[in-house]
This record gives sequence, C-alpha cells and structure tokens, in this order.
Amino acid sequence: MRNTHLVRRLARTVFASFIAWAIVEPLPIRAQRPDPPSAPVVARTDQAAASKPQGVTRIGVLSPVVEFQGYADTQQLGTQILTIVVSYLQAPTIEVIPLKARVAAAAALEAKTIDCDDVLTVHVVRVSTKSKGGLLGIARHLPLSALPGVGALAGSTAGLVAVEAASVAASAAAGLSATTQPKDTLTFEYSLSGVASGEAVASNKSLAQAKQAGEDLITPMVSAMANAIVPRLLGSKK
Repeated sequence: MRNTHLVRRLARTVFASFIAWAIVEPLPIRAQRPDPPSAPVVARTDQAAASKPQGVTRIGVLSPVVEFQGYADTQQLGTQILTIVVSYLQAPTIEVIPLKARVAAAAALEAKTIDCDDVLTVHVVRVSTKSKGGLLGIARHLPLSALPGVGALAGSTAGLVAVEAASVAASAAAGLSATTQPKDTLTFEYSLSGVASGEAVASNKSLAQAKQAGEDLITPMVSAMANAIVPRLLGSKK
C-alpha cells in the first residue's frame, strides 16, 4: 500500500516537472514551408496583339464591292478579289488588315480604332455579253483565310510568305477568269484614303475588254493599282 502511494507521488512529481518544462521550453514546431510564388498572370488582349510595329504602314482593306452580271453570290466573288488585292500589297513595312465593316463610315471608325494609316476600297463591275447563271468556275475552295498570315485582327499579313501568297492569288484569279467570255468588259475602280485626313491620296478607274474566253482581266488591274499605291505607302514612312 505504501509502495503504491510512493509510485503515485513520483508520477505526479514527474508530470508536474514536465508541464513546467513545456511552458518554459515549448516543443519545437516544424516551420511551415511557404508556398512557392505563383507564376505571374499576363493578360493577352486583342489590342496588345494588334499593336503596330514601329516604322510599319498599316492599311485597312474593305471587302471589294463586286457586280458580276449573272452572279448572285457577290460576297464570295469579293473574297476572291480581296485575296488577289492582299497578295499584291506585300512589302516588308506594309501590314494589310482586311476590315470587318461593310459601310464606309463604320470602316473609317474601325480603321482608326486599329491604328490603320490608310483605307483602301475597291469596286469591280463585269458586264457579260452572255448571262451565265450559277458560280461555275469560281474558286470556292480559296477563301481569304487560305492566305498565310491573313485572318481576323490578329490576321495581319506581316509574316506572309510571298511565294505562297502569289500561288493562292493566282488560283483565285484563275477561278474568276474561268467564266470570262470574249467581249466581256471589266471596270476596276479603287480609292486609297488617309485615316487621319479622310481625303483620297490615290484613286483610279480603268476598263478592260476580254479578247478571248478565260482571259484574266482582274490581275493586271490589281497589279497596276499596287504599282501606283505601294510606292506611296513606302514613301510615307521615310
């Protein structure tokens, strides 16, 4: 009985000593490792992606207004002509942006918003001696998106491969000329206007008549337009 009493007293003494030590010298607690810093989140906006490089002239191009006698799908025809136009405006310091707007006032606002220097409009009319219904010969498989580097806003043509672009444009021209008949007439009109001034800096209207079936009338006219306005665009940054 006495031994039991001594054991209890010893146990109480040991426990009390442990508590006193724990208060003075608390048990070491493993330091919590801080979480690694998370990677910074960088917001990518369309506006940032579309920033114009220094020394580059940005030209906004409206979808061409097209009137081909006997054809109802003028939007598709306009896409094909736009493909050819874009391919001829290539230069290291020229950036081409196909505009989404279809109305001149809206296009002017869009061009200003995306920092274009100039706006190009094109109007093409073909009058045929024979009415040809449908879209036989039109290259439906060659939308503008087939051109490398062309697309939405971010579809700048700065990185366009010239050989590839020329090939796609040639195919589009071949599709358009497939329905050309002798004595068909093509009127090609364009206007290049400054975004800041709103005034035309270059414009012209020309007419050509086909001498044979399948003759390509559009390419020479687009080429002549490019030879007239590209030097102006390049010279504006000198």
